[in-house]
Amino acid sequence: MECVAIPDILLSFEAIYPELSRVGKNILKRIVLLLTQLIQRTRTGSMEYDKTYEPADAPNVSIHRH
Repeated sequence: MECVAIPDILLSFEAIYPELSRVGKNILKRIVLLLTQLIQRTRTGSMEYDKTYEPADAPNVSIHRH
């Protein structure tokens, strides 16, 4: 989950807007969750779909600073 610190670093350098930092963190958390579940499934042999991983509705945020 160290990768979730990247949006904080970018925000501290004013390279991104706070809203984009929040959205970025949510995306990174979902990626980590997805990969963790994939690893667990391959270890147990279970490939059932886990409904706890549902994409959240993220606002449409521009990644470019004006």
